[in-house]
Amino acid sequence: MLEVDGKVATEMRPDSCGVIFDYQPETPFGDVFTAWEVEPHASASGHARRIIEGLEERFLVMIMTYCPDGEKGSGERRFVGPPHLVARAADVIWTRGVQTSRKS
Repeated sequence: MLEVDGKVATEMRPDSCGVIFDYQPETPFGDVFTAWEVEPHASASGHARRIIEGLEERFLVMIMTYCPDGEKGSGERRFVGPPHLVARAADVIWTRGVQTSRKS
């Protein structure tokens, strides 16, 4: 959890903004953050958007959009971050047959 790792101050707890964040250190893309929406469009506004904007300056961030039918998994997978990391990650995912959208 980001607030435990000192990445986000307690008053900016991600569970209060409709997004749950996951941190994966030392991946082939460097440190990667995943933002899981638990409310529709939560990653695009408010607290969550500000957190993502801060992270995407230096890190690859994978945004998993909200899906009302949790049994089918998450919605769309989207990457934001430094353009070279976004391109690499999207290429890897596309070669595995998973739908994504690119945004840098």
